[in-house]
Amino acid sequence: MRTMPLLIAALMTPPTAPSQSIVTAPTELVHVQRVPPGEGPAPLLVLLHGYGSNEHDLFALADRIPAAWMVVSVRGPLTLGAGAATRGIR
Repeated sequence: MRTMPLLIAALMTPPTAPSQSIVTAPTELVHVQRVPPGEGPAPLLVLLHGYGSNEHDLFALADRIPAAWMVVSVRGPLTLGAGAATRGIR
């Protein structure tokens, strides 16, 4: 899938002019995942949380997705207090 590296690159790019103090996260992609049973390719659902939340916020939705799907919920790369984000609010 060609769009995944672009998506990850977009998530890892810090904002150019943050409106508040932001600490960048490590360059690794922090995430939680549910791997489907069996072998072979599986459909993939990527969950992206909102501003100030984390990768666990939406992961409860994985229970509503068919078990044959892989579900990955990623943390935004910017640390904002107790949560995270992909961009600062301007």
